[in-house]
Amino acid sequence: MTAAEVLECYNDRWAIEDTFKNTKQLLGGQQPQTYKRQGPERAAALSLCMYSMVWLRYLRQKSRVGTFWVQPWYRQKKTPSFMNALCCLRRELWTERIKYMFGNFAVHDKKFEFLLEALAPAA
Repeated sequence: MTAAEVLECYNDRWAIEDTFKNTKQLLGGQQPQTYKRQGPERAAALSLCMYSMVWLRYLRQKSRVGTFWVQPWYRQKKTPSFMNALCCLRRELWTERIKYMFGNFAVHDKKFEFLLEALAPAA
């Protein structure tokens, strides 16, 4: 194989490996709570399905909400990561929960906005 072909194969494989890493580390796919029969296989399939649903929700939501925050230490970042998609989903879910618990006015309060922006990447 030429060097270009090797790099193309590596590039194709990188997206698959990144998907597996994110599924295991960010969605808990490596820690199934069941070990009988087909439990681990089903847990892995569920994690990959959740991964796809988070991306789908993010891509459908992207036009209404800012896509991702560019951090000061990574200004050259051009595309969102799975963690950005997960943060966006957390922010949306927590906003709806705050609305339900405290009313619609609480969501537009600066304290809650700051709290959501600080906690979404950390959780």
